[in-house]
Formats: sequence, C-alpha cells, structure tokens
Amino acid sequence: MTTIPVRSTLGFTASVTSGNRLVLAPTDSQAPLVCVLTRLIGLNTVSTGVAGASSGYVGNLGSFASNLYAISGTSLTLAEFGATANNLVDDIIFLKAQYGVSASAASTTVAAWQSATPADMQTVVAIRVGVVARSALRESEAIDAPSTLSVLPAIGGVSTVTAPASGQCATDGLTFEVKCTVPDTGYRYRAYSTMIPLRNVMWTRCPVARPDCSPW
Repeated sequence: MTTIPVRSTLGFTASVTSGNRLVLAPTDSQAPLVCVLTRLIGLNTVSTGVAGASSGYVGNLGSFASNLYAISGTSLTLAEFGATANNLVDDIIFLKAQYGVSASAASTTVAAWQSATPADMQTVVAIRVGVVARSALRESEAIDAPSTLSVLPAIGGVSTVTAPASGQCATDGLTFEVKCTVPDTGYRYRAYSTMIPLRNVMWTRCPVARPDCSPW
C-alpha cells in the first residue's frame, strides 16, 4: 500500500469496490516516469503496485459508471451496472453510434468511423450518436415523407448505400453514413445526431518521440 499526502480529501470517495479512480503522475525526479491508474481504497491509502509512485500529482477521475442504452420496442432504455433496464424516453425508433478511430495511439485525427472493440479503446478520439424519434400519435393516412432517413450523415462524398428494409439500418463503407428505414409510415419522424470529441483523450496524447511523457 502507498500513502500519498493531499491538501484535502474533499470530493474523494474511498471503497474497495467502487472508490474513485485516480491518476497518479510522478514528479520529474521519480523513476520510472509513468502515470498510474488506480482506485482509492482508503482516505490516505492508494494501492498502486508501482515502485516510485509515493508522491507527485493526484487526479481524481470520479467513480466508474456503466450505462447501457438500447431500444426496446419504441422506447430508449437505460440499464445501469447491469440492472433491469428502465425507460428514458418514449417514441424513439433507432439509436446508432459510431466510434471515431485514429490510425495510431499518438494521433488525434479520425481515420475511420466504426464499431469498436476493447482493443480499439486507445485509438478512439470521438463518438457520434444518432437517434430517430417519432410523433406520439399515428396519423389516419400515410405521411407523404421519405421513409428512409440519414441518421448519421456522410463524412465527405456521396453515399451509395441502398435503402435498407423496413425497420432496418445500413452503413455506407466509404462515407460512413447510416441510413434507416422507418417501420411505419403512419407516424412523423425526425433524425437527430451529434458528434462528441473526446477532449480528455486528445489533451493527454503524447508525441511519438516521447512515449513516456505525462499530461502534467
């Protein structure tokens, strides 16, 4: 166990199973010059397992959250830490997300938008999310509007992906556009999308020539 003095413990939550995540950044005089990600298990005790990490800078990342968003029927649901899912919003038909992956861990430029595996986490620099919402009441006649919507817009160029079947989505391999076809044309639909740069990841990127550098 390692004890690291801090000016105040305000805002720190200690627990063996759910304590705050901490980043320990050593001072320049310490060796090896590495940052350590650990959990706060006591108000004055941090389990690091790394020699030379008994002083330096402490960054409190807060507690870990596990939120699973999904579509169930026509509702957007949320399950926290694997618990039973609860409805967040009604009349949500589609939910799509893509990860912006860079070519290397040192780059902050998105090379492709795709699904991601745990092995890709060090190269994810942005996320974009799209949802399709529908009107609460069904019209008496079919709506005279396109039944296929662009949920995630094309990133440059013109998409050539064909319209998917009713209630399905398809992704263009070149422009990364996601198109979805609504399941019932008796409702009015609208697509919303947003792009989220992961600033904390970008700010802590180290140049290739300094693989041991610290964001502090």
